[in-house]
Amino acid sequence: MFSTKTDQNHLSQKFVLTASEKRKYRESNPLPSVPYIPPPLPEDAKKILLVLDLDETLIHGTYCMPPKYDFRFELKLPQSKRVMNVYVLVRPYLQDFLEFAHKWFEVMAYTASLPIYADKILDEIDPKRYIKHRLYRHHCGFFKEYYIKDLEFLGRPLSRILLVDNHPASYMVQRDNGIPIYSYLGQPRDAGLKSLVSFLDDVRDDVTPIPKTRQYGIIWRQKLQTFLENLRESEESVS
Repeated sequence: MFSTKTDQNHLSQKFVLTASEKRKYRESNPLPSVPYIPPPLPEDAKKILLVLDLDETLIHGTYCMPPKYDFRFELKLPQSKRVMNVYVLVRPYLQDFLEFAHKWFEVMAYTASLPIYADKILDEIDPKRYIKHRLYRHHCGFFKEYYIKDLEFLGRPLSRILLVDNHPASYMVQRDNGIPIYSYLGQPRDAGLKSLVSFLDDVRDDVTPIPKTRQYGIIWRQKLQTFLENLRESEESVS
């Protein structure tokens, strides 16, 4: 379920930009002369573009060896030149989720991680290459000390793009396009991706999924608020 330390960010007004803040963001993050991804292939022309975050959305990666993990790889850190082991836990139901998603959506990954890290993970978790495009940290916008998954950089109609991400900063420039998901930190019984399929199945044929996405986000944050309130009441009763 929710991770209180991480997911409470979804309730912070810091990640709800005013019109003035959006103008400031765009001034410092202009649109590229060429979109960061190519036009859709003919078989994807009528599909909604589904953008997926990587860390804490599809996987959880750590330098500390956990009791159980799905795979590991060596990573040479660019600045220090140190070689570290990265241990990766794959979010439950990921393969089923990708099987469904690629059938009905054009799927891409958009991460604030570096390619030397992200590519090793994506190659492992997506052997069938359901994810058509990959964007990394240097493709992100930057505002308020956060990396932004700027959907206007993709050169597609915003009304046809959805972004699944565990942190609201990622989509604070295009908030209505964001689909929140609680953070995956290795919970063995996690069902975040499994639960998300029912919503995506509902919007897959919509001309624009944005109205339903906006409502989904509102209801999701209301559930988070209720969860946190119940948690605080429970902690107070114990103390």
